[in-house]
Amino acid sequence: MTFYELYFCLENTLYGFVLPAALLLGGAYLLFSVGVFPIRHPKRTARLFIKKEDGGTSPVKAMTRALAGTLGVGNISGVALAIVSGGAGALFWMWVAALFSMMLKYAEVTLALRFRADGGSAMAYMAGGLTGKNGRRLAAVFAVLCLFAAFTVGGLVQANAIAEALSESASVSPLFVGVMLSLITAAVIFGGAKKISDATTLLIPPITLLYILMSLV
Repeated sequence: MTFYELYFCLENTLYGFVLPAALLLGGAYLLFSVGVFPIRHPKRTARLFIKKEDGGTSPVKAMTRALAGTLGVGNISGVALAIVSGGAGALFWMWVAALFSMMLKYAEVTLALRFRADGGSAMAYMAGGLTGKNGRRLAAVFAVLCLFAAFTVGGLVQANAIAEALSESASVSPLFVGVMLSLITAAVIFGGAKKISDATTLLIPPITLLYILMSLV
């Protein structure tokens, strides 16, 4: 077996079974550990959603900020690819995956709030929540991986998908799309946390509604 054959075998095993199974099992554990709270108490969940703590960020802004880092190419092309590859039955398993995976996002946001004094990032709660040097080492490794992801599978993939879609549908130059996306992103990011919250609160609700309507169509 050559190196490339071994690599693709490991990749197919990890991403084809191991990683999805680990995410589903982790989400299921978290969901049942809180007593299936979102499903058993929808009214209380809705009340907490609109309640604003004194001096804090409103739940709506916190949710839209979390969704801004979640909604993307995978929600559109990933779903389409899953249905093409696995048939209509893949839709059911994506619903199951969404039910359990939302608890992973819940845990991530909860940990970020718990360690927000240290920055609230995954690196912060890895370094602060795990004992000994292992936590700091894991945080350092995660930070390096995030850096590589930000310049490869992160922003580049999203920008490329937007540029390709506009180029094929409206003949817009990919270079123009890239420049405009860079300027808009810079204007939001350099405005600080408040600017990011304001932008996501303004954009995410209509984008989410549009995505749901187009999925129904």
